[in-house]
Amino acid sequence: MSLGNAAGRRHSMSVNARRIVVAVSVATLLAGLTACGAPTGSDSPTSEPIGDPTPVATDETGIAAASGERPDAAIDADCTDLTNPAQLDPIFAVAVDLAPPTRTAEYIGARIADEWVVRQAGGIACQWSDPDGITTSEGRYLSGLDLRLLPASGPQWQQFSDAEGDGSDRRFVCEDWGQCDYDRFFGGAGGSTGWWLSLSAFNIDALASPTAASLQTLTAPVFSAVAATVEALPAPDPAWSA
Repeated sequence: MSLGNAAGRRHSMSVNARRIVVAVSVATLLAGLTACGAPTGSDSPTSEPIGDPTPVATDETGIAAASGERPDAAIDADCTDLTNPAQLDPIFAVAVDLAPPTRTAEYIGARIADEWVVRQAGGIACQWSDPDGITTSEGRYLSGLDLRLLPASGPQWQQFSDAEGDGSDRRFVCEDWGQCDYDRFFGGAGGSTGWWLSLSAFNIDALASPTAASLQTLTAPVFSAVAATVEALPAPDPAWSA
């Protein structure tokens, strides 16, 4: 299958992350609209002196970040605490690095990016990918790994797992065109909040003739290493709530 066709595959976290955090996102947007309010008859335009421009916020890559796209995560950690290029090296034929938003779907205006949705719920969203690749509205023309770490409750994970993961605490699926998806829930005993980890390695090119089984063998040690890091994290703070 071509890169364009493979890029069209949506991994399961995209839909389920939206289901989990849609209430949070909608509430945030409504709160912002309410705060703005409508102008009253007594309002009149005023002239303000022109001063120095407000500094532009940047992310850890130095790329300008859109306002509101990177709220505080529910944990004192970032992308580089969860994995690194050396750990991902066995999966890809080319070296990958932490992608700026301009290399991901975040700067495509046709839709709200999954990264934005995850971060609004206090999660972490990042991508490691080929520095020479690009993402467009037509698809992703690069190899890489998407990581999503989202605060979620046990019941919410169970709904996903019953549908996609056979009721277990994880889901691990590979396709022979070069994609592996890994979803796992940590913590949340008794329905309390835990972490939902989603990894999606796409356009895997380290094997000449990949099969679903050989891709699982290739990616399992890498996914397990990331999962071990997440398992050691403290519980989300603040805890997620609808």
